[in-house]
Amino acid sequence: MNTIPTQLFIGTPEILEEKTEFFLQKQFCKEKIKNSSCYCNQCRKIKNRQHESILFISPEKNYSVKDVEIIFEKINLSLDKDQKFFFILEKAQNLNIATANKLLKILEEPPNGYFFILQTNNKNSILPTIISRSHIINFKGQKEINTNHPITSFFYKQNLLSPLDFDKELKALTLSDNQSISLLNEMIHYYSLQIISFYKKNNFGLDIEYNKKVLEFLKNQLKMSPRSGSSKLFWKNIYIKFPKKDLFS
Repeated sequence: MNTIPTQLFIGTPEILEEKTEFFLQKQFCKEKIKNSSCYCNQCRKIKNRQHESILFISPEKNYSVKDVEIIFEKINLSLDKDQKFFFILEKAQNLNIATANKLLKILEEPPNGYFFILQTNNKNSILPTIISRSHIINFKGQKEINTNHPITSFFYKQNLLSPLDFDKELKALTLSDNQSISLLNEMIHYYSLQIISFYKKNNFGLDIEYNKKVLEFLKNQLKMSPRSGSSKLFWKNIYIKFPKKDLFS
């Protein structure tokens, strides 16, 4: 599955440290996926914050433009195929308007192989421009899903008989390829949670079967991620092919 380019982790400092470390170890260590207690060289370097492909940025007070300059120095270097580099911005609530504006474009669509994890203990303290470009994971509870997004709401609300309205919304948006991947991952998570809720309620009827069909469809779409500049065509195809609940039996 594609790694989401910009993620916002929300939780206590202790949880953020634990979850970020675990996430990074899964990116660089194959054994970590199978063994939660791996002590290989990669895992140790991550734990000690010495990994050559991870940069932690943690200013004592508010971020300054100088604090984020190193990001632009790094991303000027092209990475090899399948190589990954992560920027970890701790206390992202301390990003002021000047530093946030400097980062907006790069957070929205980083160069291939570069990824961002922003950490905070309070989502409400994060600038809206940062939130709109981030995939949010709240470790205090469930991952937050915006079911009112102008595009994905058509699918959640089963509003699949208004292609002109969908096309109008699509044309009004500036939607990058990475944002499309992030939205599709959100939809996959949403329908996974729906299936889990049906199991908990012992509801094994058509509803759970429909959600399983949608989940399988979305996972297949993720394998065909949009090529550069083709996000709008990508979403049009999803809209046309999306399983219709009223036709499902």
